[in-house]
Amino acid sequence: MKIHIFCKLLSPAITCAIVAVPSLVWSQPLPNSRGDYAEGDWNPWLVVDRDLNGLNCRRDAGTNYRVVKKFYNNKKLYVFTQGDEDLIRYYREGKAWLAVLPDGYQYSTPCYLRANNKFIQPVPE
Repeated sequence: MKIHIFCKLLSPAITCAIVAVPSLVWSQPLPNSRGDYAEGDWNPWLVVDRDLNGLNCRRDAGTNYRVVKKFYNNKKLYVFTQGDEDLIRYYREGKAWLAVLPDGYQYSTPCYLRANNKFIQPVPE
C-alpha cells in the first residue's frame, strides 16, 4: 500500500487529500533506452551520481538556468507535486528534467535535475 498526499491552494485555504493506493497500481518508473525517466510520480528518489562536485539542481529545466542547489550521492529527494505542473519537463535537446523539493518541504520552490538513471534512481518500496 502506498500513501500519497495531494495538496492544492484553493484561496483562501489549502485543501489536502490523503489517498491510499494499492502498490500494484503504482509501478516504479523505468528509464528508456537513453536512461531518461518519462514518469516522475514516485517518492523518494535517490541521488546515484558519484561526482564529488555534486548533482546540479537548476532554477528550471535546462542547462542554461542557474544552479540553485547541489545534491550528493545517496541523498534522498522528493518530487514537487504541488499544483498542475508536469513532474517531468523536457529541455530543447529532448532531455528529461525532474522537479524536486530542494529542502524537502512541499511548499518550497522546486528545482530541476536531470531525470536520468546516471544521476537519480527511484527508491524501491
